[in-house]
Amino acid sequence: MKKYPLGTRQRKERIDKTADYMAKFLYYMTTNGYLAYIMRDTDFYHWTLGGKASYLDLFSDFPCLKIPDYLPEFYVIKLSYYSHEMLYVLTYYRNKPDFSELVLHHFVTIILVFFSYSTNCLRIGAVVLILHGISDVWVANLKVMIEISPRKYLIVAYFIMLSSFVYTRVIVFPFIVIR
Repeated sequence: MKKYPLGTRQRKERIDKTADYMAKFLYYMTTNGYLAYIMRDTDFYHWTLGGKASYLDLFSDFPCLKIPDYLPEFYVIKLSYYSHEMLYVLTYYRNKPDFSELVLHHFVTIILVFFSYSTNCLRIGAVVLILHGISDVWVANLKVMIEISPRKYLIVAYFIMLSSFVYTRVIVFPFIVIR
């Protein structure tokens, strides 16, 4: 691990970056825990994600779906966060090589969350949000670990992140949610 002397610009930048990653990790942990709490007794929170449902009942009685309490408010929180992230990227990431990809990613995310909310597709949207949120927690954790941990812990954190990503986005999403 590279050390930076006290009072240098590089040290301050690294501290700021680590604090940003830690804040994202805490945000993802909190919002995913809250979403899991909201969805805990619903008929569309599949057991492969920690719920009780054995079958995803996402569109029965559409458009008059029974929406769990606080799910619309949760959507507002997520939409606010993604809007903030978009403004943050537009303000502070202009000179980064992946600027256009980040802007496109955040723009598409905002559009999808807004469309899901406005068309009353909150059930499928909540399932997709929790699927992506599970691996986002471990991605943020890995970024924190890169900044503060020895290499042996990074390997463990990497494999946890990789397995959560593969499980939620490569196995559960196509074979449970989309099927």
